[in-house]
Amino acid sequence: SYCEDITDAGIKNMLENLQGLTHLNLNCCSKVGIETIRTISQYNDQLEDLNLMGLDTTATEDTIKNMISRLQNLKSLGLFNFKNIGNPILKTIAEHCRKLRYLNVDCCSSISDKGIEVVLRECKYLTSMDLTCTAVTKAYLANVEKEYVYLFLILRQSYATSICS
Repeated sequence: SYCEDITDAGIKNMLENLQGLTHLNLNCCSKVGIETIRTISQYNDQLEDLNLMGLDTTATEDTIKNMISRLQNLKSLGLFNFKNIGNPILKTIAEHCRKLRYLNVDCCSSISDKGIEVVLRECKYLTSMDLTCTAVTKAYLANVEKEYVYLFLILRQSYATSICS
């Protein structure tokens, strides 16, 4: 977390040698990006907790989908501020990450009601989601709060415009 000197090459070396890794927190590792996502896809299918918040967000939708499709043990996923994440990625999460308990898509502005609906329908263990600065509507959220009473929704609207721009 907040590892300013770690690069894709350093992470690749580590991940290749720690193939049984279950937790990986790369929060705000500013020099880590698409190559790390590809490496996670290749070597680390046992991950249960993956925090990629604040990474270089230029990874393509296909690269992210490929990574997610291999992480069937995920219980927690942080994708804060990934510009290329939309409903198709949420569909991949719903198809492959059925054990998911926590999802952070804060500042993923292309995510809408339809994407969240698919995740809620398929990820039966989900207890918490951060939907700050997404395209999810207030009307849909009101329905979600009624139907999924166990679900904790995080919506920090007061700071969203300054952080997610």
